[in-house]
Amino acid sequence: MSLPNRIEYSGHLLGGQPSESQYKQLSVEGYKTVISIRAPEEPGATDSKNHAESAGMKFVCIPVAGAGDFTKEKARAFDEALQGEGPFVVHCKSGGRVAALYTLKLGWVDGKSVDEAMAEGEKIGLGGMEAAIRKLLR
Repeated sequence: MSLPNRIEYSGHLLGGQPSESQYKQLSVEGYKTVISIRAPEEPGATDSKNHAESAGMKFVCIPVAGAGDFTKEKARAFDEALQGEGPFVVHCKSGGRVAALYTLKLGWVDGKSVDEAMAEGEKIGLGGMEAAIRKLLR
């Protein structure tokens, strides 16, 4: 499946927002829960909830509007969502915010050092948000 910026990490599928047909295929593949990092006011963001639920998957939204909207509370909410029924599909529009929030969770919630969290973040596509996320973790 050609999900934008698709990365499999820790048993989860991370990346950009799936299409309607991809949600159906993800459900067939056994994914149980969709976690969207998109803010509801983003164009197309509400489609995720409708398509996920139509495909029989649970839907959780932890909206992150951009680089300035990452908080420890959102990292904890993300960790809590990952305690639900998996495996999980975690998406934003392109996958960048997913990698950033996952990296912050690793540092803020899981207690990994900045270097450990950043090394994992690089594996999952942190890319251009690296400097901002490193600064938040310090």
